[in-house]
Amino acid sequence: MLEGVCRLYTVLLKEEIEIIKKTRNLMPTLSELLGVDMFIDCLTRDKNVAIVVAQSRPMKKTLYKRDIIGEFALRKNEPAVLRTLETGLPTRKSKATTQEDINVIQDVIPIKNSNNETIAVLIAEMAEGESDNENVKIFDKKTLKIIRDFRSFESKVTDFIKEGVVVFDHKGKVTYFNPMAKELYNKIGYKGDILGEDFDNIVLTSLLFKNLLEKINEKIEISHEIHAGNYYLSVDYFINSKVEENFNIYMILRDITEEKKKEKELILKSVAIKEIHHRVKNSLQTIASLLRIQKRRVKDNETKKILDDSINRIVSIAITHELLCENGFDNANIKEIIKTLSSNFLRNYLDISQKIDITIVGDNFLVNSNNATSIALVINEIFQNIFDHAFKSEENGQIKVELKEGPFFSKIKISDNGVGIPENGIKKEGLGLTIIKIIVKEKLKGNLKISKGIKNGTVMEFDFKNN
Repeated sequence: MLEGVCRLYTVLLKEEIEIIKKTRNLMPTLSELLGVDMFIDCLTRDKNVAIVVAQSRPMKKTLYKRDIIGEFALRKNEPAVLRTLETGLPTRKSKATTQEDINVIQDVIPIKNSNNETIAVLIAEMAEGESDNENVKIFDKKTLKIIRDFRSFESKVTDFIKEGVVVFDHKGKVTYFNPMAKELYNKIGYKGDILGEDFDNIVLTSLLFKNLLEKINEKIEISHEIHAGNYYLSVDYFINSKVEENFNIYMILRDITEEKKKEKELILKSVAIKEIHHRVKNSLQTIASLLRIQKRRVKDNETKKILDDSINRIVSIAITHELLCENGFDNANIKEIIKTLSSNFLRNYLDISQKIDITIVGDNFLVNSNNATSIALVINEIFQNIFDHAFKSEENGQIKVELKEGPFFSKIKISDNGVGIPENGIKKEGLGLTIIKIIVKEKLKGNLKISKGIKNGTVMEFDFKNN
């Protein structure tokens, strides 16, 4: 439409019309940025009359009910427009009357050709009375610099961004592409010049131009990932403000090949970690089985107890690796670890006459593999101590595990209703308690506290540094 109006009413050359087109492409962005209606006017063969060749209305607030491309701007109504077209000097805050008889304030700046001759003007309009508002932005120094730079670099602002940009007109013809877009097309084997090509010929998906327009009109977000040769690309589309047939569609291309490679590496790493945990679990279970065979050949009860404790420690580590293996990553759920350990003890270490309940309450969170193994060993030793000593004279017992996640350190508290610790404290530490203290201090970077319960039993609590 712009080219047709220019050829019909002006004496502009083809290259001058191209310069105006490039400024027109910037208008939707500026119109939204400034929140004003914007136009490009050119001088007609009548020195007192200009013609509107481009228009952009902000989406939120516009002074115009219709499009006025192809309508005239008279000197008596818009003196600043004609003045700037004649003198090549910008005009600021000039009163004017629109084609819809609305009083407005105009800022007008010239658009010049390669010989520094004024060929058109860029106009920003706001309602009269709003221009005194200090918060209103209209052609300030920063905006003028953007426009000058834009024209100086012949609209190649997109040359400096990492994404590929391809611009299509309303008919689906390529009107612009930046160097990154050319480089991406070259990478995937398209060696020709895409300028002027149809959308359907160069599109990298099965999407047709007519379907693209339908989705854009329905405001459906359009985004794709494609695999071409050795490369992966993301493709997104958006449209500038639509004024009848005067609109562009932008295709944004981004090379995501490295991201996809890293994603595959993470998947492979996850599989490898899962396999390692699986093999460690199997190896530990094999060792535990060998120790059970050895135990059956031993007659001394004390030796059998030592072997039982060793088997139990190995099984607790194996349980942790089994959970890590199931999750497929290097973190484990703290409650799942404790539940599995609890089930193992209840299944293997209770006499028929005993009834012991284990309750797990509190926060649920993930711990890394190092902490998971250490926590499992500590809880195993605490459970072993409770099962061995707390309920000697009791048929029934209660064990409560409380979990508390903190910002830097988390805490686990295990209490029972058994016989409790002696009034004068623990005189001689066994191997189990020694193991607990070493792991909590050296591996978990935490502290251990042992105390008597409020009524009876024992309370053991320890904290550990988070992942």
